[in-house]
Formats: sequence, C-alpha cells, structure tokens
Amino acid sequence: MLQHVLPVIVEELNNFLKRRFQEREAKVILSDLVKQDGSVPAAGANKIICSLVNMEQERTSLSFGQQNSVKTNPPVNLNLYVLFAAYFPETVYEESLKFLSSVIGFFQGKQVFTPQNTPGLSASVQKIAVEITNLTFHEQSNLWATLGAKYIPSVLLKMRMITITEDMILEEIPEITEVGTPKVHSGS
Repeated sequence: MLQHVLPVIVEELNNFLKRRFQEREAKVILSDLVKQDGSVPAAGANKIICSLVNMEQERTSLSFGQQNSVKTNPPVNLNLYVLFAAYFPETVYEESLKFLSSVIGFFQGKQVFTPQNTPGLSASVQKIAVEITNLTFHEQSNLWATLGAKYIPSVLLKMRMITITEDMILEEIPEITEVGTPKVHSGS
C-alpha cells in the first residue's frame, strides 16, 4: 500500500511544480535523504527529496472486524511522517526556498487526497489528510541526526490515515439457524 500512495502524491506535486515554473523535469523525487554510506543520492541534487521518516499506528479507530460468519483482525491504520527536503547545492539558497514554499503551497491547497480527486490513487484508500507537523528545535535536531544528514530547508508532513488490511480469516462463526428459548424443567 505504501509503495502505491507516496508515488502518486509525489507525481501530483511534480505536475503542480511543472505547471507553476514551466519545468520539464520532475523536481520531486521519492528517495532516501542519505544513502547507507552517508552520501547524498546523486539523483537528489537540485531536487525536493520526499522521504518517509516515521510512521505510527492510529489507535483511535481500533475495532475488531466481523462480517457475517467470519472474524478478522481490524485494519492497521497508519499515519505517515513524510519529509520534503529542498536539496539545491548547485544553485543559490533562494532556489531551495522557492521550491519549498511551493511544496507548502501545494499541500495548503490540497489537504485531502481521495481516489476521486487524485488520479492513480487506489480505490482502497478512503482519504489521506495532510497537515504540517511542527517540531521543536530539539526534535528537529534529533530527526536530522537520526537521518545522518546536515539540515537543509524542509517541511515535515503528517499524512493521516493509510489503511492496510489483508482480511485474513481468524475464525469462522457458525450461523444462527434457529431462535428458541431454553426449556425450564420443573422440580415436580
């Protein structure tokens, strides 16, 4: 599911930026911010790098699913924390800020993604609501240290809720075939 949702949102954002700046090439890529060896991916230069940095289970909507005569586990509802980082080492700093401002503007203008308003989004996705996540300086420092990168202009967005379900049957519940009352035996 995750591998289908984020590329669709990145494509929507790229289309928006291409129209806004008359760009031919995609300016947003879905990638790790830093490779395992600590280097920045070459494909990420002069781009906005979109990277999943955390996810959490949404616990407020837990309920066991039971349909007809089968019992299943509830779906897993996830909130994704997605970082959009402007990495423009070959241009002036203002270029980073220009594209980052446009990324924020895109998500301000489109805060909810559904299969109806986002071509390519799976019909199994009900909706994804997007909001900016505010970090303190300490939290931001920890995030960048964890990523193994030096800070660059960025915005952290929370994408709420991605639902993952496999509908594996845990138990078959026999159907009720008749309704009756228990017989009461008298003591005589």
